[in-house]
Amino acid sequence: MNTDSNQTQTIQTAGKSFLQSLFDLSFSQFITPKLIKVIYVVFIVIFAIYGLILIGVGFVAAANGRPAGLLLIPVAVIVFFVGIILTRVWLELVMVFFSMLDRLKSIDAKTKS
Repeated sequence: MNTDSNQTQTIQTAGKSFLQSLFDLSFSQFITPKLIKVIYVVFIVIFAIYGLILIGVGFVAAANGRPAGLLLIPVAVIVFFVGIILTRVWLELVMVFFSMLDRLKSIDAKTKS
């Protein structure tokens, strides 16, 4: 019977909307797993804009007689990809913690029944 109540509670918390989860003062429902894709896309856009700015600065510097400015073009590409890789690794680590939490809850539910 305890298992049924745990399943019902899981279904109720899983059915919460984003706004309900956002204003859940007990922090029983997390919003980070719901936002993780949006956060990743935002970081991709930020690094893309930063890379384009670096490329633009490199071309302007080269046009003003500073050929070293052309070195910013490959640097921009490297910064873009390294930034995306580090962001992805960081977000995956965050998701690992949430996965661990889910598994620990599952283990706890099994040991209580």
